[in-house]
Amino acid sequence: PAAAATHAARGAGGAARAALGGSTAGTADEAVARVLSLDGVNLDARDTQEELLNGYFKYYHSCQPYVNKYTFIRFFNGDLRAANPYHWKALLNVVLALGCWCLHGETKTWDVVYYRRARECLTASQGGLVESGNFLIFTAVLLMADYCVKRQRLNTAWMYAGIASRLASSLGLYRELEPSDTKKNALDFEVKRRLYWGIYLCLIDIYE
Repeated sequence: PAAAATHAARGAGGAARAALGGSTAGTADEAVARVLSLDGVNLDARDTQEELLNGYFKYYHSCQPYVNKYTFIRFFNGDLRAANPYHWKALLNVVLALGCWCLHGETKTWDVVYYRRARECLTASQGGLVESGNFLIFTAVLLMADYCVKRQRLNTAWMYAGIASRLASSLGLYRELEPSDTKKNALDFEVKRRLYWGIYLCLIDIYE
């Protein structure tokens, strides 16, 4: 039994390396299939995702509140729809990845599956990252950078942080709240300010 457990753990680690871009035998799809069959958990099940979202908002969001929880839950429940569904799916999957990491650390590899899905959604969206800059993509990229820091993928984290920095500039996040702005926009500006500072915090983690 101990040998079987060791073999299973090694298989999970290999699948994680494959999905994150490391070198291992087989395709990325095969790696994902091994992860899904390892624990027998349906990662698309509503209750599974709700548990991971609760982990994200309880542990990660309390320290790094980059996502508007109310708006996010409305998207998750289908009350709101993104103009490009790939943008929303990218954000959803990286949030699920971080929620899994907060709850399970490196004892599970489900987070790697969600991370890979988020990465595929970013590349699948029309125009990709360069021509489709918006707040959904920017937030997803920033969170992916931070996720890669936690998974010790610092080169990849540096790449995503660089993309996030340029998206932030193109979206005008460097602008401060003007006195002429109404109170109605105050919360929106506060979220944008948090996102902009989030790049700085992520870069500090990478440098350390």
